[in-house]
Amino acid sequence: MLSFVLLLAAYVLSVPVHALPTRPPQQITIQVGGNRTDPLGRDFFQTTLFEPNVALAANGTIVTFQFTGSPGNHSVTQSSFSNPCQPLAGGFDSGWISVPDTPSPPPEWNLTITNDQIPLWFYCKQLFPVPHCHTGMVGAINVETTNKSLPEFASLAAAAGVPSQVQNGVVGVGASATGLPFIPSGAQLVTGPPASGANSPASTTDSVASPTDSANSPDSTNTSPDSTADSGAIQTQDPNAPQSTQSTQPSSARPKTISWWTAAVCVVVFVAW
Repeated sequence: MLSFVLLLAAYVLSVPVHALPTRPPQQITIQVGGNRTDPLGRDFFQTTLFEPNVALAANGTIVTFQFTGSPGNHSVTQSSFSNPCQPLAGGFDSGWISVPDTPSPPPEWNLTITNDQIPLWFYCKQLFPVPHCHTGMVGAINVETTNKSLPEFASLAAAAGVPSQVQNGVVGVGASATGLPFIPSGAQLVTGPPASGANSPASTTDSVASPTDSANSPDSTNTSPDSTADSGAIQTQDPNAPQSTQSTQPSSARPKTISWWTAAVCVVVFVAW
């Protein structure tokens, strides 16, 4: 009996152990700039919201913000319940994403939930033509972890001050991204002045560089007509072209000549003497 148990144990230990398949992370999609019917029939309000504006997400959940509203120019900026239209210190910020037309695929930004025990409040910091945060373009994730609600947050946002235009980083409080948003052709990413202590956004190939980047690039060259000294081109001179200047010799190499008035003075002095 003992030998059987030993043989069985040896067999079990010899069988390779395979790792159990891991469950893929849950994914939630939130449209930025969706459609909403305004009671007064104003078209502006049709593209100033998050849809859905409330979500429940466990740790590891990927929240994908799709910038589908076009034309539109929005941001996803983390804030706090007590200060709804101001960026949270150390919070996440997508930057402004301008969508003039309807690109396919749309611009996207993925946030991964890192702490599902705290609520995440966010808003759009766009000011034109009126602050979007004031018009109700706010959202929340995991509000079930607090006794505060999204309608209360929206009410505070409607009476808040002018949204700040500073730029936070991609790592936030309770959620973070690995880089800047994906920007397809036709859309544009614009970032504002960095907030104090903000995490620097990681550069990606999908981001749109600012116009000054090309001027500072080591590969940029001066192609103006005057920049021929380093171009490597052989310069020739047209023999028929008029000469604007004449070459001069150093004073030590100039021939010494006597002018006519010098000779006249000498003659007068000689005769008077």
